[in-house]
Amino acid sequence: MAIDPRRLSPHARPRSLPLSGLLLVLLGVPFSASQAAIRCINTEGDFKSQMDAAFASGETQEEVRIKQGLFAFSNGDFGYSGRPDGLGKTIRISGGWSGTPGNCDSQDGGPSTTVLWGSGQRSVIEFYSEETFNGTLFIENLMIGGGYRDIGIPTCLFISRPVAGGLAVVLDRIRVQQCVAAPTTGAAAVSIFADQGVVVRNSLFVENDAGQDVPVRISITGSDDGYILNNTFADNASSSSIGTTGLTAVSSEPPSLLEMIVANNVFDRNTASAAERADIHTLYEKSVQSPEADCELFSNIYEELLGVTPRVLREDFCGTAQLSRTWCTGDKRRRAIGVDFDGPTLEWARQRNLEPYAKALGDRLTLVQADVLEVDNEALTKADIVAALNFSFCVFKQREQLKRY
Repeated sequence: MAIDPRRLSPHARPRSLPLSGLLLVLLGVPFSASQAAIRCINTEGDFKSQMDAAFASGETQEEVRIKQGLFAFSNGDFGYSGRPDGLGKTIRISGGWSGTPGNCDSQDGGPSTTVLWGSGQRSVIEFYSEETFNGTLFIENLMIGGGYRDIGIPTCLFISRPVAGGLAVVLDRIRVQQCVAAPTTGAAAVSIFADQGVVVRNSLFVENDAGQDVPVRISITGSDDGYILNNTFADNASSSSIGTTGLTAVSSEPPSLLEMIVANNVFDRNTASAAERADIHTLYEKSVQSPEADCELFSNIYEELLGVTPRVLREDFCGTAQLSRTWCTGDKRRRAIGVDFDGPTLEWARQRNLEPYAKALGDRLTLVQADVLEVDNEALTKADIVAALNFSFCVFKQREQLKRY
């Protein structure tokens, strides 16, 4: 999957707000860059080694700086999978850095300048804490996108708490985009399981499709609260309606201990139910049509009655023209004419049932926009079979009208 640079423009970049004061109040986690072990990721090749080193070190403060650029992961089920370890440890991962080779000296780029990309083939990032890990994970000022999974694993970012330790998570100024789950299963674009609080702020979640899940899923075990502040959720899709917005699912264990504060967020152009996302023509084809069986039945009856093989089918009230297309693709000697007076439906038919099969169909399938009562029969190829299926002729409510047809 290619990235269109126009879709990474600064206009969608979340505004940056001071974080330190909020964290001191909410999580009580101070961080000093001067005391932290600083690691610089220059290329995709050193991504894993630097991240693994930060997670496994004995330092109590680790800072991983990722240079500006596209990190397009092309192998494995995850772009990167790591296991944070340590007690009382703070790990800060951030993008937008520049500097001389091997150095990340200046953070002069916004979230869209550092892109972690799943190439439309894998989950992007997984942080699965060691059993004894106790600490805070910051992820800041970068973009995560292009994730895909056909099983129920988060498509772009998965953060899981340790079994016996404690985990607090802060996402600030991140962009999550074009993370797609297979529609038959579903998976969140971002899924966070923590037990010492979660803060998601100043971030953008756009053009993600979670299938049967929700785009952002947050679960907190324990008594610490969660904060979803100053974010934008736009153009996301989900067949689930969990949560008050249909976009985020929040839960706690036990439920009575959780206070989730959701404030100053923007939700725009999101579709959060299967009904809203459904294509009426696709549903029609799947629910009431069996074109392969119909074509076989037509041919058998015709041959039984006339002793010859039919070649030309005319489908009145053809709608999506699936029957006509199936007739033609079943035998290269066949031709079909589809007649319907609804222009938008015929255009859908051209896009879905003609264009994808153009090589196989050639010029053997013709669509005609006309009323079946008024169509110029003399101008059309004479058909061996004229079919009007699924009670379509019931539109004629008067006896004389039906006789005329």
